[in-house]
Amino acid sequence: MKKNFIITLAFLIMLFIFVGGCVGGKKAPTSQQTTEQTKEEKTSEVNLTAKEAYKKLVIEAHNWQSDAQAYKLSDGSERGNIKITEDGKSTNWMFWFASPSKKEMWVFTFRNGEPYHYPEGGKGSLSYDTPDWSNDWQIDSDKAVQIAKEAGSGKITGAKMYLRGSSFVTVARQVPESTKVWWEIYGENKKIYIDATTGTVLGSED
Repeated sequence: MKKNFIITLAFLIMLFIFVGGCVGGKKAPTSQQTTEQTKEEKTSEVNLTAKEAYKKLVIEAHNWQSDAQAYKLSDGSERGNIKITEDGKSTNWMFWFASPSKKEMWVFTFRNGEPYHYPEGGKGSLSYDTPDWSNDWQIDSDKAVQIAKEAGSGKITGAKMYLRGSSFVTVARQVPESTKVWWEIYGENKKIYIDATTGTVLGSED
C-alpha cells in the first residue's frame, strides 16, 4: 500500500512538472523586452504634414531657447533622395530656428522618428530677430502640393517654405511684398511659388 502511494505521488509530481513546463513554454516578455519593443514602436518613422511636424518640433525649439522662431522649412530632400510624398508628407521635415538672445540658428528635425536638432551657425552680424509665422501660415504641405500639381508642377520632388522678415531669407522675385510666408514646391516640370496664407499661386520657374 505504501509502495503504491509512493508510485502515485511520484507520477503526480512528474505530471505537475510536465504540465507546468508546457504552460510556461512561452515566457512572458521581460521588462527589458517590453521597453525595447515600446522604444522600437516609438522611434518608427511616420509621414507627417509640415504642420504636424512643426507642432512636435516647436516644443523642442522652445526648450532650447524660449525666444526661438522658425523662418524656413524643408521636406528634407537635402539629405538625399526625394523625401516628400505625393500627398505632401515627409518623415524628414527640417525647421530652421533663430534665437535673438542666443544669436544662433539651429535645425530641428527627426532622427529615427524622434525629434533631433543641431547647430547651423551663429554669432554673425545679421539680425536674429524673426517674426512669428503662426498666424500667417495657413496652407499646410498637403494643400500646397495639391495646388502645385493643379498649377502644372508635375511629379513632386521637394518642398520648402520661407518667412519674410528674417535676415537669413532671400525673397524670390516671384513673391510680392504683401506675401509674408510662401511655399516653393519643386516638381519635375517646374517650381511653383504659393502664398502660404491664401493658397494663391504667385508664379513659377522652369
